[in-house]
Amino acid sequence: MPIFSRPIVPRSRIKNRLLVLSTLLSLTLLFYLNNRGPALPAATSAAVNFPPSPPPPLSVHDVLFSIASSSSSLPRRIPYIRLWCDPISVHNNTFIFLDRPTTEATNPSSIPPIVLSSKSSPNLPSGYRIALIVKDAVTLDIPNIHWYPHLYGSDARIFACLSELGVGLTPEPGFHQVDVRGNLFGFLAAHPLSPLLSLHHMEAVEPIFPGMSRIQSLEHLFKAVQVDPAKVLQQTVCYDHANSLTISIAWGYAVQIYEGNKLLLDILSLQKSFRPWRRGKNVDSSHYMFNTREFPRDPCKRPAVFFMDTVVSDTNQVWTSYTKRDVDSCVRLKAIEKLKVIRVLSPKLDFDIEQLKTPRRHCCDISPSFDEKMVVQIRQCGMDELVTMRT
Repeated sequence: MPIFSRPIVPRSRIKNRLLVLSTLLSLTLLFYLNNRGPALPAATSAAVNFPPSPPPPLSVHDVLFSIASSSSSLPRRIPYIRLWCDPISVHNNTFIFLDRPTTEATNPSSIPPIVLSSKSSPNLPSGYRIALIVKDAVTLDIPNIHWYPHLYGSDARIFACLSELGVGLTPEPGFHQVDVRGNLFGFLAAHPLSPLLSLHHMEAVEPIFPGMSRIQSLEHLFKAVQVDPAKVLQQTVCYDHANSLTISIAWGYAVQIYEGNKLLLDILSLQKSFRPWRRGKNVDSSHYMFNTREFPRDPCKRPAVFFMDTVVSDTNQVWTSYTKRDVDSCVRLKAIEKLKVIRVLSPKLDFDIEQLKTPRRHCCDISPSFDEKMVVQIRQCGMDELVTMRT
């Protein structure tokens, strides 16, 4: 068995090494003291607390957008990407991550750059691939990107990982995973009091406007988005006491008119016009993460619906027009029977004003008399004004 022994180092060599090391430490301390600036007196250094410098304002150029797709689904997703992505403003910090190369003929200048995932396999679980895209996005090393560790994701896999670490999540009402199928009307017509930030899985639902394709419907919604993005789908409820009507406005999308006085809490809940995301006999169709109410199968028991037609804006105000959808021959109140168009006047919302920091539902005024056209003005509620019906 070989025997390993430690070599004997002469004491003089050890002393020399210690002397060199102490010299280096002394020089380092001198350099640090000479370059850190003048020190405050002991009496004042303990009393002065300098406030931290405020972070620079965040812009869209400071955020990296990663679009997860696949070579097979990219061709049908390109129209959605073009609708959302502004090539001028976010082309340099938006990337499409694919699982493998694609031969689909596309115009590279009209879509963000394509990046292949570092591990390409058709058998990778979606949650693993999303985590991998985050890693690949960091590896890109794009300059001037702010990485906001305090932000949160909403996918179930990320939530599960964070739960195992004991980290809680705060849901943002404007992010919608849209884990439902079918008719999304009841979901959009009662949007929570929060700016609309995202709509996922739009290919799994029907077009949101009648008589249009999915992409045409989103392009139509974007007419309102481009004019007043902070107000899109914001719900305003008002009461026409003279004609005993309840009016619910999902701005930029649709207006519903109910006969009689409806409780505000009932109007704010979502009509179950959609189906669960999961399919099968054992799926509970009544289990959702939000309050729902029944969507009558009989069209004559539903409110009269007017869908957005046009958007016109000036400096501070926006006119939106909503046209009645004639799909039934129901017998309704005379005031509703003649009504064909609803015009809504509303002030523009600013993302920086207090209204978005502490949201409060708006009030509205209805034109005292109308025949085929009703005019509704949306405004901020007064100090002691309540959105309530009169009995």
